[in-house]
Amino acid sequence: MESSALRRRTKNSLFNQGDMSKFVNVFLFIILLASSAECLADTPLDNRQLYIGVSGNSAAGASVDGVALSLTLRNSTVQVGQPIWATVEVRNVSGKTQGAWFGPRNSTYSFTIVNVRTGSVAPAIPNNFGLDPISGPLDGPPVSAGASMYGTFRLDLMYKINEAGTYSVRVADGVPIVSGKPVHLQSNTMTLVVAP
Repeated sequence: MESSALRRRTKNSLFNQGDMSKFVNVFLFIILLASSAECLADTPLDNRQLYIGVSGNSAAGASVDGVALSLTLRNSTVQVGQPIWATVEVRNVSGKTQGAWFGPRNSTYSFTIVNVRTGSVAPAIPNNFGLDPISGPLDGPPVSAGASMYGTFRLDLMYKINEAGTYSVRVADGVPIVSGKPVHLQSNTMTLVVAP
């Protein structure tokens, strides 16, 4: 009798540990969302923003597994040396709610930035920009139809863009997690003018 009560308590205890793990993942994700409510400033630390919001209506790349990637620039013209802010939107176009996670920006999103006149590709700069300290659960939070996940990037800290000119900018490979699996996406192309 006593051993069966002990087994029930042990079983319940193990079940609660699994629930606790899920709770911790959700709690950490809520902290990440709450921290994204702060206003953007032109410093790398303030750029650690990931959030969920209403889908935009800007152009996007081809959809894969019910999601599409859209790239927008805060300013389409900047001076040499000024910050270059970009927003990547992972748009749910499936018509249904999907579990999704944006993924760490420093390792799962790569851009191609090409000087239109010379055809040269801006080289990546090794750094820790976008090293998101909190990882998300593989299933991620629910992203309803008509909603998107957003992440901001400071491209001038990630790529060497120190020459005046006109550049084409796109996400060459963005890899969010959707319904528990990685999805490889490309974005639309934007034009960036870097003035002297």
